[in-house]
Amino acid sequence: MTERRNKVLLVIGMVLVVLWRLYVCCNYHYRYLDDDQAVLWYGTVMFAHGSFPEPCFFGQDYGSMIEAMLAVPLFLCRWPLHIALPTVTTMLCLTPFFYYIFAMVRRKNWLQAWVILLLLAGMGWEWDAVTSLPRALIGGFPFAVIGVFMINEEDQKKWKAFLGSILCMWGITITATTISVVGIGVVYRILRYKNMKGQLVPLIVGSFIGGLMYGGQIHFYHLYPEHALYKMDKGTSSWDVFLHNANFLPKRMEEFCCAGRLGIILIPGLFLFALYRLIRNKRYALLCIAGLAIAGSLFMLSFYRTMQFYENSILFGQLRTILYMSFLALTILGLAGIGRTAEKDKGDRKYSIFLGIVVAMLCCKLVAFAGAVRNQNSALYNGQLVNIYPVKQLEREAGEMIDIAHSVNADVLVSVSYARFFAYAAKALYYDDPVEFYIPDCDRRVWVYQKMQEIGDYRVLLYSLPVSDDMYIQIQDLEKDSPVAYFEREFAVRRGDDIVWGIPL
Repeated sequence: MTERRNKVLLVIGMVLVVLWRLYVCCNYHYRYLDDDQAVLWYGTVMFAHGSFPEPCFFGQDYGSMIEAMLAVPLFLCRWPLHIALPTVTTMLCLTPFFYYIFAMVRRKNWLQAWVILLLLAGMGWEWDAVTSLPRALIGGFPFAVIGVFMINEEDQKKWKAFLGSILCMWGITITATTISVVGIGVVYRILRYKNMKGQLVPLIVGSFIGGLMYGGQIHFYHLYPEHALYKMDKGTSSWDVFLHNANFLPKRMEEFCCAGRLGIILIPGLFLFALYRLIRNKRYALLCIAGLAIAGSLFMLSFYRTMQFYENSILFGQLRTILYMSFLALTILGLAGIGRTAEKDKGDRKYSIFLGIVVAMLCCKLVAFAGAVRNQNSALYNGQLVNIYPVKQLEREAGEMIDIAHSVNADVLVSVSYARFFAYAAKALYYDDPVEFYIPDCDRRVWVYQKMQEIGDYRVLLYSLPVSDDMYIQIQDLEKDSPVAYFEREFAVRRGDDIVWGIPL
């Protein structure tokens, strides 16, 4: 009866977390679109039509379109794009947490299962918002986190070592920062080398097979470099960058904690308590990877890429660059539960208390998030370089622009506003329409750029946003010319130059 009660309480806690994340999506993610999400809209529709032009996030030699791929079944079931993609991203975020919780339940390690659920529920609302953004931020973590658990399972089955190593390599290929999770997982496996019992061969073979995806990705961009409009940062680091980022650590702790400013005390306190427990229980292998995780996380703060952010911004904040820290914590908690089961429950009601804590944390986040939604100056609406646009307005204006294009027989539409998202999203909504939405300076779709290089007779419609009675409209007829040549000649705008259409940088 006690075990059944534990399961019921745990399921209630998990359902509450899911409902909370659904609330976040309904009040923000389902209502607004940003630049990168627009690319994923376009990718979802393109994949649904059977076209797979490149392995990474369109226009890059890194990142992935995994969210767009997973959204295809929902799109084919007539889910709107603005609902399908945030739902997929949210599911990707929750999957590794729930996998670890179920793994602990199988071992009847109820305490560890609750600790993992408390970790998930205890994240700040900012973290919840970022990890539901369809922006290729977390797509590889479910693969890496689950893969690390599989290669370290206590039953030492060869097929788990094989599949787990494949998942680890896929995780790194999809999201580069998962190397942090895979790294500590491999170190933990090495520290327990004596317990491998023939797992070495499946681990190596699985890693090789999984690595073929990574190798194929590199080879593709070697053969077709024109696809990579944006290249991966080489990862330069410096002490000055670390010192700069160290000033923002207190704020990041607030965003990682549902209690806000109390996170500055709670997070270091919980880390120290966890290290104390590991030392007391003589779990030196776990202590080693925990130390590596902390040292590695601090080292990552010295990389220049972590400086590319704006304060008080969800879409372009620093939190998006350090999400790996939360998955590192999850991985260590999961590995701590391998091979161990909880003591027999003596009938106390501590799990009811844990459920109460989950409810309290969710309520705390609910109040803070609801206030941010109402405040138009909050981090939710401060996109800075990343545009944010209401979905309903975009859908209406995209339809109106298509009607205008048809009325004047225009076949190429170009926005003079800084509005890359509009071209991708509008074309996704009207994928089968012959009208082409083009971005002269930084179109991620090389196939569209190549099409616009072709000589022909075009009618180009230049327009401004928002679509209204006083919007800017200009029609330019091109005879035996190409849109690419026209914009280079008349505006000195070329794909990949240090200029954003309409705004000099």
